[in-house]
Amino acid sequence: MCGRHACAGLKIDGSVIAWGDHSQGGDLQGEDVSGMAKITCGAGACAGVKIDGSVVAWGRTSEGGDTQGQVITGANQVTCGAAACVAWYDPDTAGGGGDPHFIGFGGVYFTWQGHCDLVLVKSKNHIDTNIPFDVHIRTTRVRKWSKIDAIAIKVGQDVGEISSDNGKLILNGDEVNEVHQQSLTVVKSNLRRNINLYVFTIDGDKKLEVKVNTMSRMVYTSLSGNYSQNTEGILGSPHQPGLFSRDGKRVSSANVNAFAETWQVSDSDPHLFNTHRTPQYPSKCTYDVKKTASKHRTRRLKELQYVTKEEATTACFNHHPGPLQNFCVDDVVMSGDLESAKDEFYG
Repeated sequence: MCGRHACAGLKIDGSVIAWGDHSQGGDLQGEDVSGMAKITCGAGACAGVKIDGSVVAWGRTSEGGDTQGQVITGANQVTCGAAACVAWYDPDTAGGGGDPHFIGFGGVYFTWQGHCDLVLVKSKNHIDTNIPFDVHIRTTRVRKWSKIDAIAIKVGQDVGEISSDNGKLILNGDEVNEVHQQSLTVVKSNLRRNINLYVFTIDGDKKLEVKVNTMSRMVYTSLSGNYSQNTEGILGSPHQPGLFSRDGKRVSSANVNAFAETWQVSDSDPHLFNTHRTPQYPSKCTYDVKKTASKHRTRRLKELQYVTKEEATTACFNHHPGPLQNFCVDDVVMSGDLESAKDEFYG
């Protein structure tokens, strides 16, 4: 990324290098630029957003190179112009997929590799919404990694489930490709061989996209639209970014396991999946699952290939440097699926 007098580059490990006019962004001026997710440069300054949502700026003070003593948090976008830099929060950023990696509302990035059913997002106490909704995911441990294996959605009285095994939507017990109701619409598209996309629109203003890869048996999710401040789950709330446990307490990103476990589907949640799978509450999520693979699963794994980190890095090169590109590399190596690098989930 280059401005008028200097350039800055974001490395795959989240660090930053800069060059050019030292007074106008070509020198980092001692700023802590570790863990960066996005950077930009303008006429005389550069700025960046970290994975935790905080903002760092360097360069000419009068042109945006100094945050002027302000501690800026909760951002996920930043830009620099001719005389200033601006950081803001774009709520249209949430989802999960791959190993699995998650993007919480507000651009909070984290990875959780457990094995259980979790509340991805729900309407809190079903207020501030005409139609209550719940979205659950089923994560499955595979060797040394994990993945979203299935997703279940409840909107009003309608309950649907999509499994990565066959990519079909089963709604209220029947297979469907489209739904057209006042509170819920669903449209299915076949993106490529073995990849289906379902676009759910809830109550007219909330979108949930579910992409299913039946080859790698992974589910990817993306949320956008008017999710209210009373939305909660492992993706958090668009009006209060961060990792918040079920009881509303903020949790450090160093304690992702403890955070995710508070969102395990419990007796207080509706049970949406058609099949029962251990562990179920009150048994806790697990991290070491020993299971003999079925012939069907073994065949799927054999169809995927061994991929080196160098090959994965090349496959993910077109994605914007930062956490999502790193997620892409990790997932391609773990799954052996080079085609998954093309997924828009990785930016």
